[in-house]
Amino acid sequence: TMKKESGKIIPRISLETANQVSSLLFNYSVSRLKKIQKPVLLLYPSLPEEYQSTRTEGVSKFNEQVENLQEFVVPNSSHDVLVDNPVYVNEKVWEFIKRLSL
Repeated sequence: TMKKESGKIIPRISLETANQVSSLLFNYSVSRLKKIQKPVLLLYPSLPEEYQSTRTEGVSKFNEQVENLQEFVVPNSSHDVLVDNPVYVNEKVWEFIKRLSL
């Protein structure tokens, strides 16, 4: 989970713990990801910055498994990207939907 401290979003767990949890969840999901045949929109947070390398690695793994993945970093957002940056999220979802209807 995250907390806000001095205007910054700070993780409540260590980076090592977050990486371990992320790895477990990803390994569990890989077989399911390969079955996805439809386009996928992945929106992920930009904050906290300390986790950027972990997020980048995770997105790369998803790209390897999901053939038609469109991914975007949501600026100025943490875990709840829709609450933190609703305008950007709505814009990306709308663009995604428009591409599907072409």
